[in-house]
Amino acid sequence: MTTYRVCCFLRRFRAASNEPSEAVGDVFRAYADGGGGLLGEEALRRFLREVQRETDAGADAAAKEVVAFAAEHRLLSKGRGLTAEGFLRWLFSDANAALDPRRGVSFSLPLF
Repeated sequence: MTTYRVCCFLRRFRAASNEPSEAVGDVFRAYADGGGGLLGEEALRRFLREVQRETDAGADAAAKEVVAFAAEHRLLSKGRGLTAEGFLRWLFSDANAALDPRRGVSFSLPLF
């Protein structure tokens, strides 16, 4: 659920679906570790390098930030990795530096 402030009142919008889109699910399954349905830290680094075009050093730093974000928002599954829902929440969060227009970086993942 997302809340927006409009003038002096709040408006809440419910998400149409809690499920990731088919394209996001395909990317998650492509990078998830060995059929366990979790995106581990090494697989996350690979995703950051290959899809979001981070350098090796940038991917390491970004992976640590993602793990910290996931731990803070309780998105890690028993500390072993991100679930599909956690990956989706991080992907569209402000914590995803690839969505930062000031960096001039974006990725071309078909999201819808």
